[in-house]
Amino acid sequence: YQTGDGGVPKDLLKAIDWFKSAASGGDIPSLYELAKIYESGIMNGTPDYVQALDWYKKGAAQKNSDCENGLGILHLYGLYVTKDYAKAADYFMKSAEQGNIRGQINLGHMYKQGLGIIKDESRAADWYRKGAMLGDAESQYCLAYMFSNGYGVAKDMEETRRLYALTAAKGDAEGQNGLGLIYLNGFGVTQDYGRAFDLFSRAAAQEYPEALNNLAFMYRNGSGATRDLYRAYELYLRSAEKGNSDAQNSMGSKYLNGLAGAAVSYSRAYEWFLKAAVQNNPKGQFNVAYMYEHGKHVHKDRNLAIAW
Repeated sequence: YQTGDGGVPKDLLKAIDWFKSAASGGDIPSLYELAKIYESGIMNGTPDYVQALDWYKKGAAQKNSDCENGLGILHLYGLYVTKDYAKAADYFMKSAEQGNIRGQINLGHMYKQGLGIIKDESRAADWYRKGAMLGDAESQYCLAYMFSNGYGVAKDMEETRRLYALTAAKGDAEGQNGLGLIYLNGFGVTQDYGRAFDLFSRAAAQEYPEALNNLAFMYRNGSGATRDLYRAYELYLRSAEKGNSDAQNSMGSKYLNGLAGAAVSYSRAYEWFLKAAVQNNPKGQFNVAYMYEHGKHVHKDRNLAIAW
């Protein structure tokens, strides 16, 4: 009834009734399924965190690792509970120690950022490695990121490439984009624009913002593809609308300089530069400063220019 599989019509109300019946009979996984239904908001389009919290607590009391991870997420983001990083880390730890891959990833994030727990990049890498060794794509991506930057492990671009390749082979957009960057820049491999273009294209087809931005870069520069500014800025726009700050800065440049057939518009340029700047994008901040220094769309203000 939850999925509509096996010739049974999808009916969430009946699914909830059956899960509740199973839970009352001692079926612990049903507690998690109930929490997940209420948290997702698929019943009426709005998450019911009150119900989700109640069912997660019931499952966690029975040491269900999915429910422990769920409680960790609610406390991490303050969803109908007071935001509490220490409690979130504790729930993730309980889940992770039972072998729950999502719990292990989330605990790794807490160690990596030092949220509710002493920052320890080495332990973060250790928790990512557990899921990676079991073939989990997200764990492999997280571990690859650690190797690419030397966080908690010795920097190793060959291991980075290997892990990204594993995730990319599973169709994971983050892995495809990461592997594309390796071939684009020749990190530990022979630079190959063709392979980079193919990998960015596959990730962009999944609307992954970073890949859309990287594919736009290749069209703009004619790297691995015929130079096409119109196609480039179409991709930049899609990426920018998804919040990518580099793409937002590029959209600002489009309107500042009248690129790809666009009329010069200082107001639209400033709007895009500011979106990038408030995300701490250095180029966006520089361009906002430029707008204030030269009085383009905004009043000329040297002090604000210096501040940006």
